[in-house]
Amino acid sequence: MKIVFFGTSEFAKQVLKAIVENSSDIEVCSVYTKAGKPFGRKQEIKNSDVFEYASLKGLNIETPKTLRDEDVQNKIKALNADVGIVAAYGLILPQAVLDIFPLGCINIHGSVLPKLRGAAPIQRTIMNGDKTAGVTIMQMDAGIDTGDMLLWDEINISGKTFDVVLNQLAEMGGNLIVRYLNSVNNGSNLSDYPPVKQDDALATYADKITNDDCVIDFSCMTAGQIVCKVLALNPAPKAFFFDKLGNKVFVLMASVVSKDDYDNFVSNTANIRKKKIFVKCADDTFLSLDVLQKEGKKILPVADFLNGNTVEF
Repeated sequence: MKIVFFGTSEFAKQVLKAIVENSSDIEVCSVYTKAGKPFGRKQEIKNSDVFEYASLKGLNIETPKTLRDEDVQNKIKALNADVGIVAAYGLILPQAVLDIFPLGCINIHGSVLPKLRGAAPIQRTIMNGDKTAGVTIMQMDAGIDTGDMLLWDEINISGKTFDVVLNQLAEMGGNLIVRYLNSVNNGSNLSDYPPVKQDDALATYADKITNDDCVIDFSCMTAGQIVCKVLALNPAPKAFFFDKLGNKVFVLMASVVSKDDYDNFVSNTANIRKKKIFVKCADDTFLSLDVLQKEGKKILPVADFLNGNTVEF
């Protein structure tokens, strides 16, 4: 079986790695990924995670700006691949590209559909306070994550940061797509994976994370909501707040505390207070800021952070 892989992010890289290293009878005849971007003070080109892995493995790499170009589409056709595999690519696959492959295009999406269609399903599900997250292997159509579902699974994500959940879901997605491809390649009838229509009435959407999503507002958010936001935005982009002095402070870890703990904290001695930062939040909930970073400085546990910094609420 010959496949063309479309992907860009770390999630996609892990899926590609699973295919390359666990599917000996499957040929990745080309990898399509978004072009690298200038990065840092020197504006050196930083290639995508998929580009770096594909380069390491000696795979053919293409970085078109769009797949709507007829010359790009003809180049894909010339590969005579059986199926396109898509994971966190970042470019739209037009119908003309979907139609190139005899077995269509299969997408690995970071949620159990129809929940959280769109750009940032993993971060949004953590931010929403969901207890589980999952992956769906789906047959692509012209819509955004609207195609029929083929395989899916989920994991518990309580208390886990985005990077941890992403790695676990990427591994799961890789295992599921390898299972599907190997089964089909070995002569299994596609009826072993009957397509399941999504219920559009149950669909929710996971919009791209913006700077506004990263702002912590203690007066409008409960402590639990803030913890979920911090987990969803760790390691990047980080959740942050501005204190009364205008300092931008990033929060890497936080936890909910009880009212009794908060009351004891505010009435306690200065020596104890120097080791912790407790904050009152919306709906009479209370938060401990546990790991912080001042803009441009090191990430520190709160006790170390307070050795050289002050935060005014």
